[in-house]
Amino acid sequence: MSSTELHGPSRAIWKARSITFGLLLIFLAFVSIPVAVLGSRCDSGNTMGQTNNQGETFGEWLLAQKYREGSIAILVAAAKADPKFPRRGSPDDVRKRLNEMQVDGDTHAVVDDAETDWLSH
Repeated sequence: MSSTELHGPSRAIWKARSITFGLLLIFLAFVSIPVAVLGSRCDSGNTMGQTNNQGETFGEWLLAQKYREGSIAILVAAAKADPKFPRRGSPDDVRKRLNEMQVDGDTHAVVDDAETDWLSH
């Protein structure tokens, strides 16, 4: 039976399913584009997703440092307040974000110290 032969509720159900399927295809098209781009970035040397021995990315580990004191605590507070902070990023991704924000060299030294701590966990 073709869709032109459907009448009443059957036709309405057919249309609803067709629309739902169409929207699903559009959604999948938009989702697959960022995934493809992310994959190519990972293949080109980007360290997004690099983890320590505990399976934590640098960004995740840094945000979890609730009870740190000193410079790292300030870095953690700034990361939590920054909506563009690379939460699943590597130390280099964090440095790139700091460069975008035009922070001073001392902040990069704090990231270096934090990276050493992250790698030791």
